[in-house]
Amino acid sequence: MKRGQVTIFIIIGLIVLIAVGVFIYVNTTIEKKKLGVEEQKGLVIPKQVEPIKRFVDSCVEEVTKDAIITAGLQGGYTSLSRDQFLGTPGNIFSNSLQIFSGLNVPYWFYEKASGIQEQKIPSLSQIEEQISNYIDVNLEDCINNLESFEKVGYNFTIEKPKTKTDIRQDEVIVITSYPIEVSIKDTRFRFDRFRSELDVGLGRLYEAAIEVINQENRDFFFEEKTFDFMVIYDQIPLDSIDFECSPRVWSTNGVIKDFKQILALNVPAVKIRGTDNYNEGARKYFTWNIPGRFDSIDINFLYSESWPFFLSVDPNDGGLLKGESFSSNVKNNLIKHAFAFFCMNTYHFVYDVKYPILVVLRDDNAFDGEGFTFQYAFQVILDNNQPRKNALAQPLSEEDGINICHRKEVPTTILTYTSNDNGALVPLEGVKVSYQCITNTCDIGESILDSFGDASLEEDFPNCLNGFVVAQKAGYKEAKQQLSTNQAGQLTSLVLEPIYNKKYEIKIIDPRQGLRDPFENEQVIFTFEGDDYSASVGYPSFGENTIDLIAGNYKVTSYIIRESTQGITFAGTSSTKCFEIPKRGLLGVFGGKEEKCIEINTGPIEVNQVIVGGNEFTWNAERSDLVSSDKVVLYTNYNGFPTSVDSLLNVYNQVKQNKVQEPKFE
Repeated sequence: MKRGQVTIFIIIGLIVLIAVGVFIYVNTTIEKKKLGVEEQKGLVIPKQVEPIKRFVDSCVEEVTKDAIITAGLQGGYTSLSRDQFLGTPGNIFSNSLQIFSGLNVPYWFYEKASGIQEQKIPSLSQIEEQISNYIDVNLEDCINNLESFEKVGYNFTIEKPKTKTDIRQDEVIVITSYPIEVSIKDTRFRFDRFRSELDVGLGRLYEAAIEVINQENRDFFFEEKTFDFMVIYDQIPLDSIDFECSPRVWSTNGVIKDFKQILALNVPAVKIRGTDNYNEGARKYFTWNIPGRFDSIDINFLYSESWPFFLSVDPNDGGLLKGESFSSNVKNNLIKHAFAFFCMNTYHFVYDVKYPILVVLRDDNAFDGEGFTFQYAFQVILDNNQPRKNALAQPLSEEDGINICHRKEVPTTILTYTSNDNGALVPLEGVKVSYQCITNTCDIGESILDSFGDASLEEDFPNCLNGFVVAQKAGYKEAKQQLSTNQAGQLTSLVLEPIYNKKYEIKIIDPRQGLRDPFENEQVIFTFEGDDYSASVGYPSFGENTIDLIAGNYKVTSYIIRESTQGITFAGTSSTKCFEIPKRGLLGVFGGKEEKCIEINTGPIEVNQVIVGGNEFTWNAERSDLVSSDKVVLYTNYNGFPTSVDSLLNVYNQVKQNKVQEPKFE
């Protein structure tokens, strides 16, 4: 073999040797970086140091497990930001849901008190960072127990821990860089890293949780179900017509209570197809089909009656939801009497609803069969009976119209007063003043006591013709007055009447039994109609047994209603109703009209609730009585139980003619 050939083989051999060396080095380096402390497994740990190794390993594993469990219970967060507006009247929800004292679950979707919608879903890297930070903070508390080793001669030099977390589908790997130098007698040893691998499917549960919230945001599943509940359950009045001779009445508090019970009963019935806790025989109505894999996962949805719940409903008369009777729209008294037998009521209510749902995902196989829970909350929102986005009445925005509230340039003075116990006008400070112009309502400020002893507010108002100044303060009737602000320097006074909250008691004047309390099978309704103020109370009481009144004149109407076991049947009727409508074609464009008539036929109508008494009268609530009393006794009359159409009409007539005993203050 020639020298040149030998040289070539030597060069090739060196190249191969170098390549193998580089390969071994790179792989060793990668494995060391990947496994961290595993590089120490090849090292011989002195026997005196082994107890320290076991102790620190158990600390790291214990704190890591705590971090993962905490992150799971708190929607991926180990620490939650506090809502600065928590506890204020306008913020009953906050940014998290309190399950019980000490455990709050964040909302992944919620609406702020300002009405702004927020989505706060942590990314997987954020959850990893949360877990790492938790370990770094809490590991030192566990390591402090090394003091017991110091008592038997060990010495430690400990640096700050720095953790990295890797969340995978079915395991979580944590590597903590935690230099600890141990010395005892002549032995010295240094630990650099510690590694924990926990068998928990955090990554898999997180992906499933994302699928659930994304699907809810796409199809508003729970908003649609909530509206279904409103349609299905009679406890929640929505849209209907009945033929009772007395319109039904609901209390807002009662509707809220029933609504919460309905949600607590139905929300947990919802199950996702493909999960471990889904039963193929379950009702299809409660089955939610979501794309994705949910094997080995239980998913449950919960609502508790103790959790926050918001409901606003319109129309709402002082906390009472009432239907509109057919005859109430008839202004002519003679015609109204003619239609007295026609008992038809219509109901149409529009709701704003907001409540939380807790989503609980469970892997029973995690942590060697101990199980692991991942949970978060989101808000269900109905706006004007519509899912979240209001499709019926969008508020005016600056893009849609003119917002004049930003252009306050007309100096105006507002004086605010109230009536004292003697009826004399006195200054009232702390009154919130706003200004309404077309579709805009502008907050102006609050009145304060000035140097002249008046309660006044001197501020710039928007320039507007025929706007309204509105004055509001808790415990007082709202005051409203028209004011054009096209001239500077105007002065306007508003008087807020004090509202007197009184306990009330209802007594029935019965011709046979004398003065008595209402029976359990009776409902009593009192309405007080003033010039621009009204109140309603009843038996059973709608919430608290109190009534809010202001001094002044009222038209008082009361009815006593009972259930009829046999029912009373009205004969069918036939009538013709005619309307003027625009003519077809060109004549209709120029205002031409024609008459169109329709036949209205009603079959026999059976009523099961009947009026058995009541009264009507005018009454003046004296200020002196409102000031000096604690309670007002309300009286109404019992006229007997009707058994026929004629006797029912007779009761109607007697209600208007009954001898009245006016309310009595005590």
